[in-house]
Amino acid sequence: MPQEGILLQLDASPHAWLENRGPKLVLLLAIDDATGTVPYALFREQEDASGYFELLRVIITQHGIPLGVYTDRDAVFRVERSPSNGSKDAAPLTQFGRALRELGITHVIAHSPEAKGRVERANGTFQDRLVAELRLSGASTVGRQL
Repeated sequence: MPQEGILLQLDASPHAWLENRGPKLVLLLAIDDATGTVPYALFREQEDASGYFELLRVIITQHGIPLGVYTDRDAVFRVERSPSNGSKDAAPLTQFGRALRELGITHVIAHSPEAKGRVERANGTFQDRLVAELRLSGASTVGRQL
């Protein structure tokens, strides 16, 4: 039986979250694969390693260390091999990949967006519902959390 906190799906959703009231932002989102709940999400100006480190830091602080994370093939998660390098060695790790290894978190890279269905559907739902809530609240900037 699936258990909460074992596997998290991570993804970024660039979107006009604030419509024309503010800058275009990226929502970094984690979805628990077993429950479909959102242990944490945050807005950033861009998708970058720093944002994913913050996402993971808060999740670990509030919920503990997951056994695994499931991500796409973004450069934050995966180093592209050059076509001329025919080495059979394991691909080098990104900073984020090294952090996962140090924490003992298994990293699974999806081969298609469809493979991360739960987080992709959540992105679509948030793009519909959260944009409306942000509009109703009159949000036009990203507040800084201390």
